[in-house]
Amino acid sequence: MADNVPFPVSEASNAEIRVRPVKPILDQIWKARIGMVDLASGLTGEEEMHAILPDDVLLLTTRVLNSNTISLSALSDMQADMARAVGTITPEEPLDVVIYCCTSGTIAIGENRLGALIQSVRPGVACTNPFTAAVEALRHIGAKRVSLLAPYTVEVTSYMRDAFQNKGIGIPHVTTYGLETDAEICQVSHDDILATAREQSLQGADALFISCTGLRVVGLIEEIEQTLGLPVITSNQAMAWHALRLAGYDRNLNGFGRLGHLVLDTNLNT
Repeated sequence: MADNVPFPVSEASNAEIRVRPVKPILDQIWKARIGMVDLASGLTGEEEMHAILPDDVLLLTTRVLNSNTISLSALSDMQADMARAVGTITPEEPLDVVIYCCTSGTIAIGENRLGALIQSVRPGVACTNPFTAAVEALRHIGAKRVSLLAPYTVEVTSYMRDAFQNKGIGIPHVTTYGLETDAEICQVSHDDILATAREQSLQGADALFISCTGLRVVGLIEEIEQTLGLPVITSNQAMAWHALRLAGYDRNLNGFGRLGHLVLDTNLNT
């Protein structure tokens, strides 16, 4: 039957249509609503966030245009599409927090600029990102000197090291994989990450930070902590923890390292 031909009239078609009211229960289901801006090329951020976030937390994801090649200029270019991307996250529904899922992109764009772009679309909303969250996480575990493991090029890794040092966090040791694309980063194996963590120099360090939301690492955090005897912070773990705490969700995050048992102390220097 052609789409524009009406169905034949029958006695059934004259049946009364009953409208039954329902009571919305969304506020009873979700303890927090988090909007996430992931990268168009991202393959790992959503996966790891869903692994960490409790079942009673709603994650709503959109994508920002980006280049698969990682350089400071390409990372900074994402800001041109940021407001549009944020605006696509359930625009008629409230959000507790908006997060941007890129550690290196945050330092290339700048924390303040990134926050301003997000809040230009969602005025007053709490927002965070992996770099800001990592700094908060490291302060909360009392780490003043941190060993850094990253997957980026030397250029981007150097900028990352300097960004932490500008926050008052010493970086005595750095290892990077020297990778240039998101596609390469998401393919780094668990075996390589575990081996690198064991090889990483920790002398004088209070913690290990594993940077990049593209690395599949949250399932290894507790194993690495036990092996090294030090706290381990990762980009996705810190971002999930900080987003939840900003949303007022203070329950423990079991299975994802020491950080998951800490609440947000707003009296710490930021």
